[in-house]
Parts: sequence; structure tokens; C-alpha cells
Amino acid sequence: MKKIFFLAIITSLLIYGCVEPPDYPNEPVIEFRAVNSNQLVAQTIPEDASRQLDTLYISFGFTDGDGDLGSDSLNVFVTDKRTGNADEVYSIGEIPQAGATNGISGEITVMIPEVFCFPNSNPRDTLIYEIQIFDKAGNASNVIETSPIILICD
Repeated sequence: MKKIFFLAIITSLLIYGCVEPPDYPNEPVIEFRAVNSNQLVAQTIPEDASRQLDTLYISFGFTDGDGDLGSDSLNVFVTDKRTGNADEVYSIGEIPQAGATNGISGEITVMIPEVFCFPNSNPRDTLIYEIQIFDKAGNASNVIETSPIILICD
């Protein structure tokens, strides 16, 4: 019985020792995962306080090879492609190191509390967001886009 237990421990250590840590680039890499809805009731500018608005959640995955993602500074930029403005800016916050390697990966979800339609826009408008993140060293990630979101503007 002791031999089997010892053999199991040795086998586990050999398998664990052969596992390669992930090899991510030092620049953050992101990939679009999902939006909570592909159709939203939107606010018309100027504001119409009587409308019940929908909230948009955007999820995307990330990797960062040197693990220096996250800080108190603003490092997630969400740009409305209709205007080209990064109206929504977020901070990832500190991400603790886990393990001996620095590479990290995970998923981020951001909330867009209010989505707007422009005056005189069509009753149905299409919105696409672009997202980019930056690490502490200032390395920029790739730019991703959400799937098209239909805005109900009437």
C-alpha cells in the first residue's frame, strides 16, 4: 500500500513538473466574449426621463504575459464607433499574482449604464463599441469590437 501511495505522489510531481506555464505576450491581448443583449431601449438626447432604459454589459477575455495589468488608473477604454469618442473609461484595479509565473488571464465585464440615441436618428439605430486596454507599462492591447447592438430610439 505504501508503494502505491509513494508511486502516486511521484507520478503527480512528475506530471506537475512537466506542465508548462502559459506563454502570453507582454502586451495585453483581449477577445470579445458577449453582450447581455443585442437590442436595447435607449435614451434620446436630450434626456427623456420617462423612458425605462436598459443597461448594457460587455464581457471580454484577456491575457497579459508579464502580469502587469491592473492599477488604480483608467486603463479600459470603450469607444462608441458612431462618434469615435471613448465615453466610457474604467479601471481594472489591482490583480494579485497567483503562482510562480507572471502571466495572467481572465474575463472582464463592464457595465454601460446609459446608451443614447441621437436626435433625429432612425427609430432603430445600430451601435458597435470598440474596446482597448492598457497595462501598467503603457502597452496597448489589440482593439476588439462588440457585435452590433440594435438601439430602440422611438
